[in-house]
Amino acid sequence: MSPSNLLPIKVESKKTRKVNPIWQDFSPLHPTHPEYHPNTYVCLLCHELNENSKVSLGKSKNISPTCLVDYLRSNHPEQYQDYLSKKCSSKAAAATVSPPSSLDVHLVPKVDIISEFHNLYAWWIVEESQKFTVGLSPLFKAMIALLNRKVSIPDRLSLMKLLDEKKAATTKSTQVNVQQYICAHC
Repeated sequence: MSPSNLLPIKVESKKTRKVNPIWQDFSPLHPTHPEYHPNTYVCLLCHELNENSKVSLGKSKNISPTCLVDYLRSNHPEQYQDYLSKKCSSKAAAATVSPPSSLDVHLVPKVDIISEFHNLYAWWIVEESQKFTVGLSPLFKAMIALLNRKVSIPDRLSLMKLLDEKKAATTKSTQVNVQQYICAHC
């Protein structure tokens, strides 16, 4: 069969994440082909041999690669053995990852609310050009206490200290970036 008569394949982007190694040997049939169906795949191994072979995975949105594995087993026994070894090695790699020690891993990480509030408050003061004394307003204090009684508004000295720390960190980061830029362009 001439290469011009081969079934066209759709080149998928790298964004598509398919974990099963079987997907390395199959590619979707190109949508412009008259026999196109969303779950129809072309065997790339046959494609390399200038043969047309397509496998349909059904009409469901939740497709399973079982038909592809069956096709590989019956038509490409050597590659099927390679597939099995890849599958076993990926399962072994997954098994070596230590299991979570407790349910805490699945919960939202605990955040230091007070520190986070102080950082956001400082950012807001600078971003919105607010006076450093805006937090002294009884109405503002009541509004914050209504949201969370554990959080207190930092006083002017604490705010100045926090902003000075941020300024020092930003200055250091900028100096490092400038040095890296200069070294890269020397």
